[in-house]
Amino acid sequence: MKLIYGSKYGDAERKQNIPTLHTNIMLAMKILCDQAVNMHMVDKIEDKESYEKVRACNENENINEDLGTAIGNLWKDPGLQAVWKRRSEFQIIESVQYYFNKIDVIKKPDFVPDDNDLLYLRVRTSGIVTDRYDIDGTTFEMYDVGGQRNERKKWIHCFEGVTAVIFVAAISEYDQSLFEDAST
Repeated sequence: MKLIYGSKYGDAERKQNIPTLHTNIMLAMKILCDQAVNMHMVDKIEDKESYEKVRACNENENINEDLGTAIGNLWKDPGLQAVWKRRSEFQIIESVQYYFNKIDVIKKPDFVPDDNDLLYLRVRTSGIVTDRYDIDGTTFEMYDVGGQRNERKKWIHCFEGVTAVIFVAAISEYDQSLFEDAST
C-alpha cells in the first residue's frame, strides 16, 4: 500500500531494510538446512561445503560475496531443492525463493533494495501498526496486527466501530504448519 498510495521509499530507508532482508534469507536457508537434518535428507545435499558454511553462520549474519555464493550454490543443490519441495511440512517464509534467485545481486556490497525487494520483505508484526491512506478522496485506516497466538489479545479492541474488515492471508500458506505449535 505504501508503494502505491503512500510516500515513496528513499535510498536511506531502502538501505535500512538490508539487515532485515539478510535475516530473511539467512533464517530461511538455515531452516532448510535444519529440515534436511529432520527429514534425513542431508545425504542428498551435494555441496557439503556450502551447507556447512551456512549452518555455521548466525541468522543475523550480513551477506557478503563469500556467504552469498554459498547460499546461491546451496539453493541450486538438488538435495536442498528436495527439502524445499516439502516446505508445507514446516514454517518458512515463502517469498525467500525470490531472494535466493537474486542472491548474486544481493551479495554485492553496493546492493540497494528496489521496490520488488521491499515488497517481498517479511517483517513479523508485533502489536498493532496503523497506516492511513487517502485514496480518491476517501481516507482508509489500515491496521497490521500480529497474528501469532500471543499477539491476538492486543488487537481485539480494534474492531470497535469498524464498518468493514478485509482479512489478508497468503494463499501459499494455507497448508503450512503453525508457527506456535507446528500443526496445521
